[in-house]
Amino acid sequence: MRKWSFVIGVLCVLSLTGCASTYRLSDVETDIVAENMAVLLLKHDHNYQDKELLLPKEELEKEMFPTKTDTEDASLSKADERENKESAAKQPQSGQPEQEVYTLSQVIGAKDFDIKYKEYKLYKNYPEDISNTYFSLTPRKGNQLLVVSFDAGNTSKDTKSLNLIKTGIRFKLKVNQEKTYVPLLTLLENDLQYINIPVEGQKTEEVILVFEIPKEEISAVNLAVTNEDRTMNLGMK
Repeated sequence: MRKWSFVIGVLCVLSLTGCASTYRLSDVETDIVAENMAVLLLKHDHNYQDKELLLPKEELEKEMFPTKTDTEDASLSKADERENKESAAKQPQSGQPEQEVYTLSQVIGAKDFDIKYKEYKLYKNYPEDISNTYFSLTPRKGNQLLVVSFDAGNTSKDTKSLNLIKTGIRFKLKVNQEKTYVPLLTLLENDLQYINIPVEGQKTEEVILVFEIPKEEISAVNLAVTNEDRTMNLGMK
């Protein structure tokens, strides 16, 4: 009689849902609830001897909250790793010094002189007027001369010598982002590669670099100047 009273009481409790919240159970949770109800009924039946039918707490939690599979863990790990890499890429890298930008004067390192790019021109022969010079340049057949001009200003009040003979400065000209050329060795007095001329205080002298390049349409010209560990790139129009 007690058994049936208990069953009727359980059914009455389950039927009182008018003012209570409705809980949506999954199929697994529904099976677990049904199984435990059956066990509770048997537990209160004096004719049934096994009193240990209720699931242990650990197993019940395992059934209600299944652990993640290896595949899910691997997917989450990869996602976390990718997110961490993206986050690190967006952050500035500490410990890596920013590349210092140098001026042409700083790279050349001529004391008391400020050297600035002026222009470049194309020539069939250089100089064009050879009447006032003892030396001229003529390119090979199919080539032309590209002459880069600079202003070298003496920033002091006294006459100074612009001497780059032993500096080891390297000049490389890139045309149309393709081929690279080095300047010609000339006997011109104002050739910047091995120049050694006096310049009066607060005066400016024009100095040059001469390159021999193929006759072709030029869309881009870039000059790289390197002196020891210093380099500057000069985009010329």
